[in-house]
Amino acid sequence: MQEEDDFALRRFLRARDHNINKASVMLLRYLAWKHVTKPHGFISDDEVRGEIAKGRDRHQGFDRLGRPMSYLYGGRHFPVRRD
Repeated sequence: MQEEDDFALRRFLRARDHNINKASVMLLRYLAWKHVTKPHGFISDDEVRGEIAKGRDRHQGFDRLGRPMSYLYGGRHFPVRRD
């Protein structure tokens, strides 16, 4: 949970009307999902470059903390073509 910033924690509280119990359950589920989705803790630059080259991803600038933002197009994703 230490990897999440205050903005992320605030989003979970808002999503559950500032109910701490419900927000903490939601946050724990998110962290479990995130661990499965990014097994090494990050997405490599090569993976992102590959998605951009295939037209599935667009770089859209940076957030308030200077982290890069990108938009993914789910309609252009074909699970059959992935390893």
